[in-house]
Amino acid sequence: MSPILQLQNVFQSYGDLAIIKNMSFKLSKGSIGCLLGPSGCGKTTILRAIAGFEEIMDGRILLNDTVISSKEKNLKPEKRKIGMVFQDYALFPHLTVSENIAFGLRHIDRTERILRINNLLDTLALADMRNKYPHELSGGQQQRVALARALAPKPDLILMDEPFSNLDVNLREKLSMEVRNILKAYGATALIVTHNQLEAFAISDEIGIMSDGHMHQWDTAHKLYHQPANEFVADFVGEGVLLQGEVLDKTRVSTGIGMLNGRFHLQCNAGHAVNVLIRPDDILHEDDSQIKAKVLDKTFRGASIMYSLLLENGEKVLSLVPSHHQHDIGMKIGIKVMLDDIVLFPRDRQGELNITGMSY
Repeated sequence: MSPILQLQNVFQSYGDLAIIKNMSFKLSKGSIGCLLGPSGCGKTTILRAIAGFEEIMDGRILLNDTVISSKEKNLKPEKRKIGMVFQDYALFPHLTVSENIAFGLRHIDRTERILRINNLLDTLALADMRNKYPHELSGGQQQRVALARALAPKPDLILMDEPFSNLDVNLREKLSMEVRNILKAYGATALIVTHNQLEAFAISDEIGIMSDGHMHQWDTAHKLYHQPANEFVADFVGEGVLLQGEVLDKTRVSTGIGMLNGRFHLQCNAGHAVNVLIRPDDILHEDDSQIKAKVLDKTFRGASIMYSLLLENGEKVLSLVPSHHQHDIGMKIGIKVMLDDIVLFPRDRQGELNITGMSY
C-alpha cells in the first residue's frame, strides 16, 4: 500500500543543538505508527513538525505525495488535513461533549454535521454524555472526546502525543486497545508518540525506535523484538542481556551458557567475536541440567518470578520462571537455553560494538 506520510532525511535543530538528525520513515494509509523512545529523544518535535507547528531545517515531509514541509516550504497547520490529539486533550471547558466534537465541522452542512457527531458519539460510547462538560468526565472519557473531535473532520492523518500518559496503569492498556479498534473502524491513519513499550505494542502496526534524534529502526513489534537492528534497539525493546560469544559456523555460537545452535539474524563468519542477546524467556529452569547458575536477585510478578542469575564465567542472565519454582537468593539452580533464532551483533577486535547501519 502506498505511503500516506513520508519523512525524507528530516533535520531539525534549536540553535546549535541538533534535535532531529536525518530522519526517514514511511507510514501507509490505514496504518497506526508509533514513535517510541526515551524522554527528550525528539519524538514530540517530529510530531509537531508533521503537524506544521515547527519548521524543519532540512529534508522533506510529504502527505499524500505532496510536500507539506521542507527548507523552502511550511504549509500552515490548518491546511494540512491533519487531526491532533494533545497530551492534555485540550478540550474546551465551556463546550459540551457534542459541541467539542462539532468544533471543526462548522464548514459542513448542518444535517451532515449532526449525522457525523451522532455517529462518533455512538462509536466511541459517548452518547449518554453528549450534554456533559469536560470537567464532568473521567480521564478516559475525555480522551475519547478528544479523539472524536480529531476524527470528526475526516483528516488524512491523526497525530497523538502521549495520549495515555494522564491515565492510570490499568486504564492505559484497556483504552489503547479501544483506541486501536476505533481508528481501525474508521480506516484512519495515525501516528502516536509514547515512551511506554506496552502501549506501543498494543496499539501500533509499526514502531520507530528513537534516541538522541536518530531513528534506529522502523518495523513491526515482532521484528523489533526478534530482529533488532542494533544493540540499542535490543536493549530498549523488552528485557535481556548480552553475552560475549564466538561464532563457530553459520548456525552455532559458543557462549558462557554453552554452545547455541539456531538461525542467525545477522550473517557472521566463523571466528567472529559477537554479543549474543539472551531474553528472559530463553532461559528455562531445569533441575537436571549440567549448566548451573547462582540466584543473585529475584522479582515476584504474580504468575512468574524474574530471576537474575550469575553464570560460572561471571556473566549474568535473566530468567522468567513460573512462580511455583521458588528459589532463594544464593542458591544454584539448573538452567538451559531454548531458542531457535539467535540475535547477535559483531564486535571489533577491542571488543567494542560495531554497528554497520540502521534500518528504516
